[in-house]
Amino acid sequence: MEQIKQAGPEVESPSFLASTFQRGIALYVHIPFCQSKCIYCDFNTYAGLNHLIPNYLESLIKDINLWGDLLDRPTVNSIFFGGGTPSLLSSKQLKKILVAIRGSFDCSATAEITAEINPDDVTAIKIDGFLEAGVNRLSIGFQSLDQELLQLLSRRHGVEKAIEAFEIARSVGVKNINLDLMYGVPTQSLSQFQETLELVANLQPEHISAYGLTVETGTPLEKLINSAQLPDPDPDLAADMYAHIDSYLSSRYTGYEISNWALPGRECRHNLTYWKNLPYLGIG
Repeated sequence: MEQIKQAGPEVESPSFLASTFQRGIALYVHIPFCQSKCIYCDFNTYAGLNHLIPNYLESLIKDINLWGDLLDRPTVNSIFFGGGTPSLLSSKQLKKILVAIRGSFDCSATAEITAEINPDDVTAIKIDGFLEAGVNRLSIGFQSLDQELLQLLSRRHGVEKAIEAFEIARSVGVKNINLDLMYGVPTQSLSQFQETLELVANLQPEHISAYGLTVETGTPLEKLINSAQLPDPDPDLAADMYAHIDSYLSSRYTGYEISNWALPGRECRHNLTYWKNLPYLGIG
């Protein structure tokens, strides 16, 4: 009687993983801590637990060391600190993580190293410390430049602070900045979004990301919509906003994937790794 092989998940051997990563990988480092959680957020993030950051970083660095050994020190072409709010870290803490990465992986001399930044956390001293630690690209979470929408989204910063954060980063010497925007927000009008986009483009960042809002299950935003305290997002209006982005930015920026526009040569290498389904490793 022919033996039937039981189906089940196949575990890749360390040697197979190492050979797969020979041309290099993207490395994502998750920092799950926040001062406060936005009403739309469904990410693995936690507010009010900043006292756990030191212990978390110890575990994170152990993970970095273990993965470096398991994968035989592959080349890292890009590093992305996401969250959560990586800008809650001190420059000393961020540098400690990068030292561990360089000790456990073959970190390319030209690696793109991005940190997500909340505008409220930006000071010249902090950004200068991040640059000294090795960060060479910032992604600043504007989301909107409309004060009412920022309050609706429960963002910590206001319009003036967002613009000030960008100007501080420039003055300190950051030459590669992405600004994050959100469209399709309940109550958001086309004219509101057009005004935000114009203000952002006039700042001349190297990169602009614009993400359509998704109402995630279990979020405070979903509860507000289900209780009729906020209207359902209008998908047709969101489509009009997206069409405006592509049209308005086309003379200066290249749309290289569905949510990202960049000046020539400033495409985010980390984004492209995901977009092209190339190898990456997530830690944390």
